[in-house]
Amino acid sequence: MVFSITTVSLALASNQYGSKILPNFIRDWCTQIVLGTFISTSIYTLLILRTIKGQGIDGNINNPFIPNISITVSIGLAILSLSMLIYFIHHVSIRIQSTDILSRVAKDLIFSIETFMKNQDEKIKSKNLSKGECQEAIVSSAMGYLQAIDYKRLLDLAKKN
Repeated sequence: MVFSITTVSLALASNQYGSKILPNFIRDWCTQIVLGTFISTSIYTLLILRTIKGQGIDGNINNPFIPNISITVSIGLAILSLSMLIYFIHHVSIRIQSTDILSRVAKDLIFSIETFMKNQDEKIKSKNLSKGECQEAIVSSAMGYLQAIDYKRLLDLAKKN
């Protein structure tokens, strides 16, 4: 139920920010750990429930078999699952905020650019050209948003170089 509600909220967010949100949600380590915790707790609890019998090992109905330690572990896992649920809700609410989405898109873009630049460097080396003849990297000292472009100065620099 938790994941279906989360999927609905992610689908609404993906309508606004793009379809990249859903695959990133599935690849997220937090989502995988929470899903694994929920599934393993459910399976363990169902297996323990299967071992509880109305009669004891000797067949006596007054001496039922109840695995007390296993039930205690199941309760501990249920408490862990509730804790994971609270963390998961917080995590998802952060992940669907626009600043976080834009930050992830920026990181993906930077990775793609760096990969492209490495490939270009290899092509330049294979053609025996110097890097200055083809390209020059402009590196920012910090991450942020592009707020303005001075087109006149950019054109002057292009003409000059």
